[in-house]
Order: sequence, then structure tokens, then C-alpha cells
Amino acid sequence: MNKVEDLMITVDKFPAISQESTLREAILTLDQVETEFSSGKRQQRILLVVDGENRVVGKLTPKDVVRGLDADYPKKLGEHAKIIDDNYKYVMRSGSVRALQELGATAWDDLCVRSRDTKIKDFICDPPSTQIVEPGDSLNKALHRFIVGKHHSLFVTDGKRLIGLLRFTDVYRAILDKIKYVCCDPGPG
Repeated sequence: MNKVEDLMITVDKFPAISQESTLREAILTLDQVETEFSSGKRQQRILLVVDGENRVVGKLTPKDVVRGLDADYPKKLGEHAKIIDDNYKYVMRSGSVRALQELGATAWDDLCVRSRDTKIKDFICDPPSTQIVEPGDSLNKALHRFIVGKHHSLFVTDGKRLIGLLRFTDVYRAILDKIKYVCCDPGPG
């Protein structure tokens, strides 16, 4: 078990929602998926987003939904988004916090209107290249992407389309199992 394909989960195992769905529908679907996952009725809690041809174009998280409340937020941040992301602790301690809060102020004020009028395709982002692997890639490469990119899951593609997801929890479980059951030599002692 050394390849991404050994641990990836194919897209057909995940719930999905159309990119044409509204933000309100996305929130309600995420809530339903979480409830079903928590009660054991569903094995996956990641909600995939599909286009009109049922191709997976991304995944939807609660953070994406909140970002969708103000779809213009990334545009307002512009070139500062990467700097803010890389220097989050500094930004949060500095006076920049007030300016950032003002950028997102409309999100709460127009909650009902935005949840009704905004479609998922208006705010869903393409996964960055650092979050994409292929089935034949090594788990070492995937681990590097998880750690450096701070991702919880990676998109697995066949070069053209998304065919599955690799979750960090599954890779961690494989590491744990190997250490517990394969690396049983207690060492010098």
C-alpha cells in the first residue's frame, strides 16, 4: 500500500450537489449530510459539487458556504489574500483585523437575500494544483501535499477529470496501522 489509489475513495461514494443550486440549498444539504453522517446513515461527510454533465468540479465545506455569503470577498482582498493567508497570526494581531471585518460586513446583513440569490458556481473555487494528485502517485507525495498545503483532502484526477478523493484521515489511519501492526519491533530496551 504505497500509492494514492490504494487509499482513495471514488467520487460515487460521496453525496453531491449541483453547482446551479443556491447557497440556501447548499447549507441545507450540508446540514442533512452532516446529520446523516453523525447518525451512521452516511459514510462520507464531504459534499461534492457537480456541473451540468455530472462532472465533479469541487467540494463544498461550511467554510466555502460562509465565503459564499460575500462572493466578492476574494475580489475585495485581491492580491492581499495570499499575504493574509500566509501571515494570518500577524494579521489577526495587527490593526488590519478591523479592515478585514468591514470587508465581510455585508455578508451578515444580507444573509437571507444572498442565501436565496447566490448559486454555488458563483463562489466555488477550483482546487489549487497543490491539492491534486493522481492515482499512481506515491503516498509520500500525497503526505507532502497534505502537510505543506494544510489540506484535509486531496482531489484525485486521471488527468482529465476528478475520480476520487484522498482524505488525510485515511492516510493517517494507514500510518497508524503500519506502526501498530507492522513495525512491532520494540527496539533496544
